[in-house]
Amino acid sequence: MKKGLVLGACMITLLTLSGCGNSSSADDKSSSSSTSSKEKKSYLWDDGYYHSTKQKDSSSSESSSEKDVSEYQGVSYDQIARTPDDFEYKSITVTGQVMQVQNSDDGTIVLLWQNDDSDSLVMVNVDSDDMPTNGNILEDDELTIYGYGAGTQKYDTASGSSNEVPLIITDKAVVDNGKSESAY
Repeated sequence: MKKGLVLGACMITLLTLSGCGNSSSADDKSSSSSTSSKEKKSYLWDDGYYHSTKQKDSSSSESSSEKDVSEYQGVSYDQIARTPDDFEYKSITVTGQVMQVQNSDDGTIVLLWQNDDSDSLVMVNVDSDDMPTNGNILEDDELTIYGYGAGTQKYDTASGSSNEVPLIITDKAVVDNGKSESAY
């Protein structure tokens, strides 16, 4: 019952997300990846999404999608929620179950929870270039996210209160492991 209520409240909340601002340290609503890659992605906050723009960088012949997964630090919800600034612009990876998903032409916003705990939400901005190769992201899918910390994001909940969660922006293709076993 609790999962159903939380899921319903988050679904409505995510729909209202586009009107909310970002509380990360980038006051001008833009950020950029710190990877040394052939193409660097920069992000601009607009209409509730981080939109990517690619910039050429001649300092390396490796693109961010070719970045080895061993270069990403695995983090738990507790780590990124307690000290989000410690992970800002650092390559991190998390795995969790999709609680809510909102698609657009520019990408997808996902609320991801870890360890079947609806209080351990992480918001993930998935760029359209980083979508899984096996199709769209669906609720209850288990995802492995590769990206970088981007501070926190506030959004209004369905009950009228606000919630602040860690924000991750992808810089490598998301791995969709299919429907989570705990979703059955």
